[in-house]
Amino acid sequence: MLKDGLYPVHSKFNRVWNFRHSNYLVSVVAEQVGPGPLNLVADALDHASPESLKVRGEVISINSAVVDSRHALVYDSSMEFGRDRFVPQPCLEIFQRTLLESQPEAGLGFLLGGPLAQGRESSFRRAFQDRLRTGVALIFEGRAIEGVCKIRGCGYGLTPSGDDFIAGVLFGLNLVGVTRGESDRSTIDAIHEAARGESLFSNTMLRLAREGRPFGLLRSVLESLLDSGVNEAEIIVRSQKLFEVGETSGSDLATGLLMTLMGGEIRCS
Repeated sequence: MLKDGLYPVHSKFNRVWNFRHSNYLVSVVAEQVGPGPLNLVADALDHASPESLKVRGEVISINSAVVDSRHALVYDSSMEFGRDRFVPQPCLEIFQRTLLESQPEAGLGFLLGGPLAQGRESSFRRAFQDRLRTGVALIFEGRAIEGVCKIRGCGYGLTPSGDDFIAGVLFGLNLVGVTRGESDRSTIDAIHEAARGESLFSNTMLRLAREGRPFGLLRSVLESLLDSGVNEAEIIVRSQKLFEVGETSGSDLATGLLMTLMGGEIRCS
């Protein structure tokens, strides 16, 4: 998915270097973060500062290191693994139970009947929770665009909880489309367009969700949910790893995914 060009530095974190290309981010990540459609996994990120990322055909240059991508392992970000398969109800029940038991305190599990997070910012939390409840209800009551506009950008962090939830919905719609052999592209595209904002972090994630291209930890969960053998231990372990992404991003995305796979009707009024 990488286009030729010089990608300027956007931001640096302990395990992630982000580079900008147009309206999305490409990341050089440590092995612990794992693969993704826009991730370049490095053996180790040293303490040096990111300087440049350049792509020319098969050759990728990261600072002074040059890599011929023809000799690198390539991550498959498609959802074709879901073709002609389905998600058994017991797998969804295990996923939901694990989410409610293992999500971060400030996660969106309250949308599934879990406990409400408490904190010093109680008035903000109450307003945040009320807004999320209202918007999510609209999404699953046939007024998807109205609901998305209500919750986009809502919450804390580089990717606010509302955006993470919407990404989960988009991944869920794409997975349902693959398993059924046809996707509701008009609904997926309309939700994506309504969700886009000013954050490159959110827009990058939402773009990949629209295209149905999960990152490695999410793909691992999806594959376990499609297992007709219902491997409970595998679902739990893989789900818990997803929930560790960001402060609440992994679990918030999982909440949107789960509610979509549970059969909520999503239409654009």
